[in-house]
Amino acid sequence: MILKNIKRICIIGFGSIGRKHFSIVREMYPEIEIILVRSGEGKNFEEEKFAKKIVNNIDEAINFSPEAAFICTPATLHLIQATKLIEKNIPILIEKPLSDSSIGIKDLKILANQSNAVILVGYVLRYSESLKFFKKMIDNKLRFNFDSADINCQSFLPDWRPNQDYKKSPSANKKLGGGVLLELSHEIDYANWIFGGFKNVRCKLKNTGILDIDVEDNASLKLVSNKNIDVNIDLNFSRKEKVRECIYKNKEYSIKWDGIKDEVILKRKNSDPKIWSFKSRDNEIYKKQIKHFFKCVIKSEKPQVSLDESMEVLNIVEMAKKSNNQNRKIII
Repeated sequence: MILKNIKRICIIGFGSIGRKHFSIVREMYPEIEIILVRSGEGKNFEEEKFAKKIVNNIDEAINFSPEAAFICTPATLHLIQATKLIEKNIPILIEKPLSDSSIGIKDLKILANQSNAVILVGYVLRYSESLKFFKKMIDNKLRFNFDSADINCQSFLPDWRPNQDYKKSPSANKKLGGGVLLELSHEIDYANWIFGGFKNVRCKLKNTGILDIDVEDNASLKLVSNKNIDVNIDLNFSRKEKVRECIYKNKEYSIKWDGIKDEVILKRKNSDPKIWSFKSRDNEIYKKQIKHFFKCVIKSEKPQVSLDESMEVLNIVEMAKKSNNQNRKIII
């Protein structure tokens, strides 16, 4: 697949997600030159040799006139890096979360509006065919008066990147924007997308001590949507069993999305379930995201995850932290 309008991109950060994007772009668009921006602090990787150029900062990368950029650094660096690129009107895909804090977000929004730059935020579950089907089913089944949803995402942080010391990863470090709330904010994003926004939140955060890190490894959120649906979100990266699911229900029906099995299950009380299986290929959602990003760049396609939506996710995260600190319900 050849993109005549995109000849050169830059990838900022070469951790696990930066390397994933690098690999996929090389596979799908081998004609595109890739400029890597590396701090020099991380370990070297064999695939770096396929980069057109490796530089130490964004200013050097901008001198090579990239037509698009991927920000794959810790969340604490996202805003300053995005600002430099937007000032040059370079389209960007920012890995989630948008930032570790809302400080400076409004200035980024103003700058983005002034430049009309393309900004896509990397909440990659939006490209899951099973999750999109789940959302469609919910939209079609609203007449059944579903009243609550339970979202559960659990995994074991040390298993995420087996060849890396998890304690040194951004996920595990407060100063790098870590913690389960931000790391698993995919769940908050799709909940906000599917259930139409929220009006209040109660949250409990916990560091179990199992992982010996300085951030929370458990989060329990109780939200009420603008449509008066109770949505419970449990996030955990200190359990060995992998779970990623959303169950939307009332007394008679339930619709379940199973992100591990890539299935959607419709169940009526005392009846056999109906199951839709999708079985996505490896990295399929990341490939779809990159393809979509490039369409946004060259065809003015509307970003599927906008700056405004990612700002809403960050606001929910901050209100959840406030709820935990004050031990009360917080208006969003």
